[in-house]
Amino acid sequence: MSSKTVVNGYKPSTDISLNDLSIIPNGKSCSATTVESSEKILKDVTEVEQESKNCFFSLLSFCIMFGTGFMFSYSINTYLSSQITTIEKVFALSSSKSALLLSANDIGFVATVLFAAHFLHRYHIPRILAVCVFTVGVSGIVLALPKLFISDAPIEDQSIMINTSRSFAANLCVYYNGSETAKLNDSTCNKDSKDDTSPRKASESNILLLVVMGIALVVQGIATAPRQALQTIHVDNNTERSKTGFFVGVLTTFTIFGPFLALIVGGLFNKVPTSLRATSLTPTDPRWVGAWWLGFLVFGGCCILTSFPLFLFPRGSKSERKVNVAKENQNQSACQKLKELPTSALRIFKEPVYTLSCFNNIATLFAVMALGSFGPKYLETQFFLPTWKANIILGLQ
Repeated sequence: MSSKTVVNGYKPSTDISLNDLSIIPNGKSCSATTVESSEKILKDVTEVEQESKNCFFSLLSFCIMFGTGFMFSYSINTYLSSQITTIEKVFALSSSKSALLLSANDIGFVATVLFAAHFLHRYHIPRILAVCVFTVGVSGIVLALPKLFISDAPIEDQSIMINTSRSFAANLCVYYNGSETAKLNDSTCNKDSKDDTSPRKASESNILLLVVMGIALVVQGIATAPRQALQTIHVDNNTERSKTGFFVGVLTTFTIFGPFLALIVGGLFNKVPTSLRATSLTPTDPRWVGAWWLGFLVFGGCCILTSFPLFLFPRGSKSERKVNVAKENQNQSACQKLKELPTSALRIFKEPVYTLSCFNNIATLFAVMALGSFGPKYLETQFFLPTWKANIILGLQ
């Protein structure tokens, strides 16, 4: 630490000693209390010097590391949306059932976000966030596990009478009924109606796997709930107010890159066959099934790896640690903290600017979530694009 650093009004240098601190400027020796105070000052100076040399005490390094971890975390949910048509093929799901699967993450988030923000800010925030990133990574790997229990038959032998292809063929039967210029063979339409029960049977046989995926997504939503509140509190408590916006902006930048990364990676993995073996089919074939599970392993593994360095970050600056310890020493029971939650929420919602901002975010998310969840599927069905190309287009957008 340079000699310009001020600690409790002192400008320490490398040759500071107790003898220097125990002498008052007028030449009189100080009392025992003054010596004790001098020792405390020297201890504070040493701690500050150690913190300044340790990269894990840097708030910028925390923002970069945590931002990277949650970029991968946020990518998992977007990657799921990019693979929704493939998952519907594999599990023979309707759009309503796949929408329920996509909403599982939000169910876990909404159910716990208020409690997480109210209770967890008093504790070790970097470690809490590290646990959250690690949990999201594990849930991402769990989302890929159903691949182990699905029959890995050759792709050429798989029936194309699946949810999306069947609905498209049925629409053609209705549209061209009675047309002399382009009419489907009656046997094709009849076959489609006769095979109506096959997807339902497939759905029933895979219901347990879907439940496992739904639970993993709910846990993922719970793990992402503390992120926004705790990261802002940690940054605000450990830097000057004038710099808070900069560090929050760094964290937000990483989050924005999450969907872009997920859609691009999803498009690339959709060009890889699900069995990872060479096949004569092409991604434009209706029977093609891409490696939908591979992205969950990649993003889940990246989350787990980036979570470990977060455990090494300290609780915060020295002054912020003292404030948190003082709050913990109040011996406030969990019931008392829970009773404070409605009062705190009511006090916040009395602020008109905050309330209107919340409604604005809700209205914006209606459009954003609809496009993010079913945007790839819409491009595939309306413009007859392969899954990988639809994901690339949305990612670049």
